[in-house]
Amino acid sequence: MWEPAAPAPTGVRAGGPLWRGTRMKVLNRLAQAASVGALGVLTLLGIAVPASAHDTGVNYRTHISAVTPAVPGLTVTASVDGSYLRVRNTSAEPVIVEGYEHEPYVRISSAGVEQNTLSPATYLNQELTIGEVPAQADAKAVPVWEKISAQPLYQFHDHRIHWMGNGRPAVVDKDPAAPHLIKNWTVPLVAGGTQVSVQGTLRWQPGSKLNTYLGYGFLLVGFGGVLAVGIALWRRQQRLTRRLAQAEASAATVPERV
Repeated sequence: MWEPAAPAPTGVRAGGPLWRGTRMKVLNRLAQAASVGALGVLTLLGIAVPASAHDTGVNYRTHISAVTPAVPGLTVTASVDGSYLRVRNTSAEPVIVEGYEHEPYVRISSAGVEQNTLSPATYLNQELTIGEVPAQADAKAVPVWEKISAQPLYQFHDHRIHWMGNGRPAVVDKDPAAPHLIKNWTVPLVAGGTQVSVQGTLRWQPGSKLNTYLGYGFLLVGFGGVLAVGIALWRRQQRLTRRLAQAEASAATVPERV
């Protein structure tokens, strides 16, 4: 004898609380998948932007050409992009780096490094851009030294050795594809009472065509990845939507318990 199938619990039928909870879980998963996909899109686009599309520190080359006169135990180096100058002094005499107004800025000796707290350069050099100078800073005042290191080495930003303009130099704007000498620079030191001049150059070095092609290649790969992520998310959404529709139709055919 035929017997009707046992009715499903009330909460499982379409519109029931269990069904609504299941539906919300699926929708939440779709939302999470969409968020992950969006994050992936942004990441790929960020990676794919060609480095040659923007000016970078690599385009500006800082080079030390001479330290005169030569002082035994004194070594001065600079980063290629001009982000820092490094002074090491192992001689018997202290070496003073002069600031932008020729005031004593930093004193380096075998005992360590001292910084003049009244030197405007102390505050201007805290950032690659121009920093704020407090009112008490005075290049003409007697130096107030503060010890900041026990090593005979100091590395610092110096705005004289890198490009400070908001845009490109005029000579670069005229022909950015060619190398250019932007300026010659000098940082003055005093080594045991002797004036020492650190001289160097700042040059523009354009990016190579190979870097440009590689950059656009990464861009195409990035767009391909974005497209693949989008298609995968769309297919997953279609599958989950079909499953929801089938489950809803199945639940609707189950007679409710009277």
